[in-house]
Amino acid sequence: MNERNERADSSEPSVNDLLNQAIAWLQYSRGVTAMLADLVHEAEGLDSKQLGLSLEAIAAMTQAGVEQVGQAHAKWTWEQRQAAALA
Repeated sequence: MNERNERADSSEPSVNDLLNQAIAWLQYSRGVTAMLADLVHEAEGLDSKQLGLSLEAIAAMTQAGVEQVGQAHAKWTWEQRQAAALA
C-alpha cells in the first residue's frame, strides 16, 4: 500500500466502524418503535401528525442503518478482492 492509500484508508471508517454505526441506528429505530407502540396502546386519542412524524423518524433511522450495512458490505467486498489480487 502506498502513502496515498494509507491516508485515504485512515480517514474512512473501517468495516467494523460501519457495522457498529449500523447497529446503533437500528437499535435507535427499534427503541423508538417500541416506545411508540407502547404510547399507541395506552393512548385514548392519537395525534396523527405526531404519529406520522414519529414513523418518518423511524424510517430515517432504519434507512441510515441499512445504508451503513451496504457501505460495510461494499468495503468488505472491495478489501477481499484487493487482498486476493495481491495474493
